[in-house]
Amino acid sequence: MALVLLAVMWLYPRATYEDRVVPIGDTLDYQIIAVNLARLNIFPSDAILLPDSAYHFDTRLAADAERINERKQHTGPGYNFVRNPLYTLFCGAVYKVSGVHISWLYSIQFLILIIALSLLPVAGAAVADQRGVWVGSLAALVIFLLSRSFATEVQTQALVLPYTIGLWWLLSVNLRSTDVFSIVVMGIYLGIGLLLKNFFIPVAFLATAYYLYRHQRLRSLFLVAAILITIAPWTIYANRLTGPSDRFFWLTTQGEDVLLASNNDAATDGDWHPEGVTLTAQYQQLSGTGEPIALQVFTYCVSHPAHSIAMLSEKVHLGLLTRWPPVLFILLLWTCAFLVALAHRMRPAIAVLVALIAAVALACYLMHRGTFYAFQQRADHLLRITGLPLLLLVSSVPLSIWLSRHALLRLSPATCIVLVSFILLNMIFYGSPRIVGMIDFLWMFYAGMLMYSIGDLLAE
Repeated sequence: MALVLLAVMWLYPRATYEDRVVPIGDTLDYQIIAVNLARLNIFPSDAILLPDSAYHFDTRLAADAERINERKQHTGPGYNFVRNPLYTLFCGAVYKVSGVHISWLYSIQFLILIIALSLLPVAGAAVADQRGVWVGSLAALVIFLLSRSFATEVQTQALVLPYTIGLWWLLSVNLRSTDVFSIVVMGIYLGIGLLLKNFFIPVAFLATAYYLYRHQRLRSLFLVAAILITIAPWTIYANRLTGPSDRFFWLTTQGEDVLLASNNDAATDGDWHPEGVTLTAQYQQLSGTGEPIALQVFTYCVSHPAHSIAMLSEKVHLGLLTRWPPVLFILLLWTCAFLVALAHRMRPAIAVLVALIAAVALACYLMHRGTFYAFQQRADHLLRITGLPLLLLVSSVPLSIWLSRHALLRLSPATCIVLVSFILLNMIFYGSPRIVGMIDFLWMFYAGMLMYSIGDLLAE
C-alpha cells in the first residue's frame, strides 16, 4: 500500500497525457473497437463508423492520416475477431463512463500497474518468506521505473504486465493448495488471461500438466472446466456473429496467421513477417491440401532443417538476449552482492562504499532520458555481437549455485510455469522483446535472490 501511495503521489501529478492516439499498429484496431462499443454499442467492430474526431486520432503526420483514410474503405460493421476481446472491452467501459478521454484511460491503466507492482512483495513472501518481501520490493521499484510507459499506451501491455504479476502471485499461492475453490479461482483467472491475450495459452496447458504430474486428476479437471466456462460466453457470442459457414474458433482467428508469419522463408531473422501468410499454398503443397496450418508449419520446418535452425536461433537472439534491462541489472546485482559479501567477511568499509556508489551511479545514468536510449542501443548491439556465449555465461552462475550442495536458489513451480510459458511462446511464434518484457519482474526478483545466495556462500 505504501508503494501505491508513494508512486501515485510522486508520478501522477507530473503526468501529462494528451487526448490523442497515434493510429499505428494494434492501437488503431483497439481504439476503433473501444469507441464503437462506447458510442454505438457495437462490438467488436473495427470499421470507422463515426466522424474522425470521435476516435481522437492524432493525424498530424501524413502517414497517420493516410492510414485512417485506408481504414475508411471498410464498409459495414466490420466485425473483428483477430483481437482478443478483454482489452477493448476494458477501454470501451472506461470510455462509456468517462467519455472518450484518453487521459482517463491512461490514468486508470497507471493505477492498475501500481496496484499490481504492490503485489510483488506479497508474491515474494509466498516464494521466499522474508527475503522475498525485500527482493519483491526491489523488483517492484525497478520494474516501475522501466515499464511505467506501458500505462500510457492504447496497447494490451497496459493490462498484460499487471495480469502476469497477479498470475505469478496466484500460482505461487494456489499451486500448493488442495481445496477445489482455489483451483476454480485459478481456472477463472487463467480464462480471463486467455480473453486478454493468447500469451497465456501455454500457462493454461502447463498448469494443467502440473496437476496431472502431481497425480491430481480431479483438480486438473476442475481447472480445465473453470477455464472453459470463463471463455465460453465470448466463444459462443463470436461464433454466432461469424455465422455457421465460417470455421469455429475459441478465442481469435489470429493464431494461424501469426504461426505462419513466424515460420517461413522470410522469418530467418526471427522477427515478424506477415508476408509469410501469402506462402500458404507452398505449405499446403508440402503437407497436403486442406491440412491445418500448424501441421503445414511443422512439415515445412522438418523439410527445411537449415531454415528451422536459423529461425530458432534468431528467435532466441531477438526474444531473450536483447532484453538488456534484466541482463544489466542482474550483472549489477551480482557485482554488488560479491562486494557486500566480501565486506561482510573482511569488514572493509570501502567495499560497501564502492558497491553503493556503483549502484547509485548506474541508476542515475539510466534514469537520465538522453543517455537512456543511447545506452539501450549500445547494450543491444553488444548483446547481438556476443550472442550465445553471453547467454551461457549469464546462466552458468545461477545454475552453479542451484547445483551446489546448499541449493540456495530454487525456482518455484509458479516461476517455472510462467518463465517456460513465455519462452516457449517466443520459440513457437517470433522473437519479441515486447513479449518477454512482460516477465522482466521475474528476472529482477531472482537477481535479488541471487544476491542473498552469493552472500550466504561467501560468508561461510
